[in-house]
Amino acid sequence: MTSEKLNSTWSLEFWPENQKYLWGQPSPTPSTGSCHQGRKYCYKLFNRKGTSRWGELDHWIQAKLLKGQNSEWGKGFGAEVTTKVKPYSNSPFLTWGDVVDKILQKLDGIVVVGGEVSNESLFWRKEEWSNSLGENKVEDTPLDQFSSGKNLLLVVMCIITGLMKGKDAGQREFSGRGRLCNMIDSGLEFRYSDWDHWIRNKEKRGEGKEYRCSRSHGTDGCQEAGIALILSVYHSMKSMFPNYGPYKISYWITKEGKDQGRQNSERCQLKGEHIECSGNETSESQEGVIIIEEEELGQLTRPHVLKTSDELVRQNEEQRRITLEEKRDKGGPSLSEACVIGMEKHTTQSKASEHSTETVVIGSLTPDVQNTRHETTVDREAVSAHAATPESTEAEDVAPPLPTEGDTRREDAPDDAASSGGGASQEDGGPQEVVKGSISPDISAWLNLIREPNWGVIGGVAGIVCLALAGGYGLWRVFRDPRRKRRAGGLRAGKNIYGMRYRAGAY
Repeated sequence: MTSEKLNSTWSLEFWPENQKYLWGQPSPTPSTGSCHQGRKYCYKLFNRKGTSRWGELDHWIQAKLLKGQNSEWGKGFGAEVTTKVKPYSNSPFLTWGDVVDKILQKLDGIVVVGGEVSNESLFWRKEEWSNSLGENKVEDTPLDQFSSGKNLLLVVMCIITGLMKGKDAGQREFSGRGRLCNMIDSGLEFRYSDWDHWIRNKEKRGEGKEYRCSRSHGTDGCQEAGIALILSVYHSMKSMFPNYGPYKISYWITKEGKDQGRQNSERCQLKGEHIECSGNETSESQEGVIIIEEEELGQLTRPHVLKTSDELVRQNEEQRRITLEEKRDKGGPSLSEACVIGMEKHTTQSKASEHSTETVVIGSLTPDVQNTRHETTVDREAVSAHAATPESTEAEDVAPPLPTEGDTRREDAPDDAASSGGGASQEDGGPQEVVKGSISPDISAWLNLIREPNWGVIGGVAGIVCLALAGGYGLWRVFRDPRRKRRAGGLRAGKNIYGMRYRAGAY
């Protein structure tokens, strides 16, 4: 005897009568267990090879949204539970599995393929959808037949039901949803500022996100991946049901980062590849729009996780400064060490300058400087580990992102631009700010070079210095060895051993 499913009382009877037919007939189940186009849970968008904007999305879903647990698809959630809705009078009832399948089928036809333009897409592209199943996905197999496929189906179901009714009404319409979706909702949680940044900064969407959202760098920076996934499901639903609305994102958006100067309520409308938001007027049509009500904006369910993330960053910065101070007291590095560090700093800054305006911290020019990015990565991983430990069970529900470019400024330098005496700001394309540590006197002259913003010149100078040192050392070895050989052979000073051998052979 099977236990009752958590969604056994759910229905779509609230769905507008004149739009029920748009669901269409249920898709047939593959008879052989292998996929064919148009069959249930079979979609070509998962077959696309390419580079996702975020790394290992299957890991994000498993570790962050499901907290390492097995998917409830087919267990607590019954895909065969009826919705009590018939698309046509003579058709069978739709099941909840049919609902998820229909949304994904629509996505299959409208999702874009990666490219220079699509990198700026609001939505998941085919590369992201394929990446969400991971390397171990089973080719040509329905999603409900393997683990990462069932994980994704459950996540999409939670987003569909969340968009339909929002948090307040959803708790009434979908009783027991929390037991299926609470972890997923917490993992998808994002700040209002994250939402605003994603929908307004088109040029930022094309940047690689792996450094803050991947298996190796942790999942605390995956909020934008979640927003793009939610918008993808919304895009599909709006395409299928242009007259349904409004949609709600109150399960996931929080007050954190809300600009008090903005409208208390907003209505956001998808127009092409853009989301346009304005003040919400109740007299206007609600069809196809996302409504963000001020009173529906929730608090971060685990705000201490965000504070922990920020605190770890501050602690790491302070520890690095202490380390640099200690090494300064013991003496600065040699010129050759400074040369190597300078060249690596040139390479790092050349790559980073295209995407961000980071503050460069120069202490006594130890290798700690070149490891700044790596240590930041460790910070993110440490926060993820903290959120997953048994001692911090509440942190398991959500781990909001570390502050990203444009989100926050360093708290220990709040007025850098103002205190610089009117110098060029980073945003204006001026030189990066240099926070001075203690500099060893024997290389202070060389340091004047690396303070210049022209990293191409620095790289050239550093290369010349290193080559000169290597060349001088080589010449010293060449001219030193003959003298040793002459002394070892007992020859008189000034005698040319090669000349003697030549004359002996001649006579």
